[in-house]
Order: sequence, then structure tokens, then C-alpha cells
Amino acid sequence: MDIVPKKLQQQTSFDLRVSTKRVWFIFRNTRYFGPHAIAEIQDMLKLGLISLDHFFWKPGMPSWERLRQYENFNGYKSNKPLDLSDEQFLEILNLNKSLNQFKNDESLNLAPALKARMHYFNGPVDPNIEMLLDQVESVRLRNGPKEKVRFYLHKIYRWFKALEKRTQVASATAAITFIVFGGLLIGWQIERAKRDQMLSKINGFEKSKINEVLSSSFSKNGPQAHMVIERANTREPQIVLATNIPLGEKIKIKLQGVPQTLVGQTGFSFIKTIRLESSITKIGPVRQTNGAYIPMGEYSLEVFCHTCKTIEDEVIFSGKEFIGGERDEYYFKNLISFRKSVEDRAQIELEEINDILETLKSQFNDSTRIYRQLRKSGGTQSKQQWAQFNNSWLVTQNSIRQALSELDKEGFASKLFYRDLYFETRSLSEQMMELQGFRNSIISDPSSWEIIKTRALPKYESVNQAFAELGNKISKNKLELSNNTVPIVE
Repeated sequence: MDIVPKKLQQQTSFDLRVSTKRVWFIFRNTRYFGPHAIAEIQDMLKLGLISLDHFFWKPGMPSWERLRQYENFNGYKSNKPLDLSDEQFLEILNLNKSLNQFKNDESLNLAPALKARMHYFNGPVDPNIEMLLDQVESVRLRNGPKEKVRFYLHKIYRWFKALEKRTQVASATAAITFIVFGGLLIGWQIERAKRDQMLSKINGFEKSKINEVLSSSFSKNGPQAHMVIERANTREPQIVLATNIPLGEKIKIKLQGVPQTLVGQTGFSFIKTIRLESSITKIGPVRQTNGAYIPMGEYSLEVFCHTCKTIEDEVIFSGKEFIGGERDEYYFKNLISFRKSVEDRAQIELEEINDILETLKSQFNDSTRIYRQLRKSGGTQSKQQWAQFNNSWLVTQNSIRQALSELDKEGFASKLFYRDLYFETRSLSEQMMELQGFRNSIISDPSSWEIIKTRALPKYESVNQAFAELGNKISKNKLELSNNTVPIVE
């Protein structure tokens, strides 16, 4: 549709008195709304949602017309029109539409109460209105699929009861409408002040993206969101999140550092799930769990609709942002230096794990070879030789186990690049100790072989397989390290 023309005709031949179809559109500040019926437009004027200076149009009209050009509208002028943005106006329309749909929903047995209010539109207050409102309250407390609408009805109930104590209400329906819009107006004033404060440091392009999301219909366009990093050039960034997802739903945000770009750490992630209390939310400043600043570098940004009735954890926004300073010569110099130190540390870890693995493999092979020789020869001399070998074997094994016991110290393992390989190496050492125990028993008492073999043979195969798997992992990590890929340590 075209924008509002500069020159408007002074009159048209359209008859507005009998137009009950929803074919009319309203143009407010920046966009149009509709279609609506003439009666609905008149109600908007009475409530102050639109003014006579706004425009209307329907297909077939040559141009947009100001409402004040028609007597049909002049009689519905509000003395105090509301100062609403297009986003706030759309929110009113959506809420009013939800309430109208809920009015005709027989499944929750609210139709009698609401239809009774409609019956007294032009008459006195229903003498049973308090009982009917109690029905609204009782239904709200029941479990069911209409939680959000029940929440709105509960607010209506409380607002209506407060108003009923202060003044005589000519119409239950009119009172509810007035209170809903009045309550929303107060909320919007607070919301607008909060929104203005949140967006005060955000550039025009990002603001336009946020406004685009906020004006988008959830029911028509699905869940949408936009995330902006405020104070991105510092190490204490704040997240500004805007979404059209209904209030009360859960949403998850994720800030993930790109490993090869971070200075000071090889990884960092910030994940937070929140229940929406506002269409625009500020989170932060973002820090690490220990309170430290987050590392400088590039970050991926993602927003997930956690409880939307579409796809759980569906990604509805993704982007990238450089956080923590400027991407300048100073940053690249520090990045190169840090990556070099990281690769050196990773190389030392891999060499250490490989040395331990080679020692264990040598022990395993020696134990297997001597065990087979002495078991075959048998006799007291074989037992003595095995005991002597076993004592020497345990000395080496215990020194390895003592070195790997450092993994149990608080915070030690978390700083290792290849902590999983260290733990797998220790697990292999423990399996070898268990296998050695089986062999001790068999050498001491050859007759126990028939009893022990059901455990000893599978353990032997398990140790053999563990050696092969761990060796392959070390080779793979060496190859990755040669390509400048280091495991993430947060």
C-alpha cells in the first residue's frame, strides 16, 4: 500500500453509516492497521486510541482520508487522546482480539458471565456481577490450556472490583474495557520509560531492528527476537533483548566465544534462560562465574524460543559481535602471543600423556610376557620370580598413579586442555592394576584359573582395546594441534 499522499481529497462519496464490514484501514504514525469495521474505528476514537488527525482508507478509495473530514467520526472524538506509539496501539488490538475470542470459548464456561455483561451494555450494573466475576476468578485458578488469558481475566477482575468500590458503573462491559485500557496505559508508560532507557546507547540501525521485532505479530509471523550488545567495546557488556514472544514464556540466550579469536582463554560461554516479563529486557553486565571479566574476542549470539508452542529451543536469532575492546593492532599482537603460549602448553600436555601411555604399554607387555612364561613353567621358583617382578612393576605403577592423583585437586583438571585424555590414562592404569591382581592370584594358586578366567580374560581384552583407543586419540589431537586447533578451556 502507498504511503499517505501529500494532498488529500476534501470529500468522497462513500457511505459510512451502514458499513459494518471489516474493510477499513487506519494509518497512524508509521504504519497502517486493519481491516476494521466503522463501529470499531468509532470505539477507538472514543477510547482515545486514535485521533481525528489519523487517516483511514478502504480498497476502491483513491487516497487516504483524515477522520475529521467526516461527521460520522467527529461525534466520537475523545477529549484526552492517548499518546501511544504504533507498537502500543498494536498491543491493545491484540489483547482486545484475544479477549473477544475468549468470550466465545465455551470450553471454560466463561461465556455466561461475559455474555451477561454484554446484555447490560446499556443498562445498570448486573446485580449478580460480583458472582459472575467470582466465576472468572474460580476458572482462573483451574489448570488448563488458557493460562495467559486467565491471567488477563484475573487482572480485569481485580481492576473491576477496585473501580466498583469507587463509582457506579453504567456497564460491566464498558467498565472492563475502560479498566483494561487504563491499566495497560500505566504499564505502557512504565514500559516506554524503561525501553527508552534501555535503547539510549544503541545506534539507529539496531533500534530499527528492535522496533521491527516488537511490531511483528507472534501469531502471524511466529517467534522473533533481536539481540544487541551494549558496551561491546568493554569487558563488561550488557545484552539488550527484544522479542515478540508473549509474556510469561521462557526464552534462552547464548553468548559463545569463538575459540581462535579469544585472548586470555580458549573458550567462554554465557547461557541464561529467563521468563519474559517485558518485550524488551536488559541482561548484564555479563561476567564469568567467578566474577572475572569475559575474554576479548569474537562472539556468536543466539536466542532460543524455549517454551514456544512451535519447536522447543528453536533458534530465532543468531549474529556475531566483537566484545571487549577494539579489533586493532594491539588486539592482534596479544592474540598471536596468547595463541603461541596456548599451543606450547597443549604440546607439553600431549607429550606427557604419550610418555605415560608408552610406560604403561611397556609394563603391560612385560607383565603379559613374564606371566605366560612363569605360569607355563610353574613351581616355587616361578612364584618367587613373579613376586620379585611384581614388586618392581608396582613401584613404576604407583609413581604413575601418584602423578595422576593431581587430577583430584580442586581446579587442577579444569585448567588442562586434554583433561579427558588424562582421566582415560588413569582409568587404564586402574584396569592394569586389576588385571595384575588376577595374575597374582593365578601364579600363587594355579588351580584358581578356572574360577578367575571369566574375569581375567575380558579384562585383558578391555586393557588391550583401551590402549588402541587412547593411542588413536593422542594421534588425532596431535594432528589437530598442528593445524592450530586447541581444545576449549573456559
